[in-house]
Amino acid sequence: MLNKKPDLLTMSLTLALLVTLIIAIAPPLRKKLTSLSFMPKNNVLSSIEANIFNSNDLYKIVKIRRAQSIDVEIFKKNDNKAFERFQLISLPNTRDAYFEFGSQTLNLAIQDMDDDGVAEIIVPVFNEANQSFLAIYKYNIIANKFEISNQ
Repeated sequence: MLNKKPDLLTMSLTLALLVTLIIAIAPPLRKKLTSLSFMPKNNVLSSIEANIFNSNDLYKIVKIRRAQSIDVEIFKKNDNKAFERFQLISLPNTRDAYFEFGSQTLNLAIQDMDDDGVAEIIVPVFNEANQSFLAIYKYNIIANKFEISNQ
């Protein structure tokens, strides 16, 4: 006579399959469970220290992955030799990307693209449609901030 009592392995696999199906079918539940993950909320992806304006001022540019965006934080070294936040640029609904720059593969770069003596900040990303985009931020002297120059 066959034992019709389900064993522990079968019950575990059935439960795991059921939970997987519920998560796959219910996007709000999937988003909630993803937010509870053990991955860090803020992840530094890249950083560069550079002289942007051909002066003695040193800047640090940091590319950070956050829960819902890629952020670029720009810091300026003050008289006490500490970095203070100069500007925060947020790129919502984006993912990190890399591009070939010279002989290197980078996910953040600084280069004077238009030979005006002021370096632009180059930030490659993928948008929510999974299309690559090379965001180039140019300094606006009147607004005293970096603004996207290639929308």
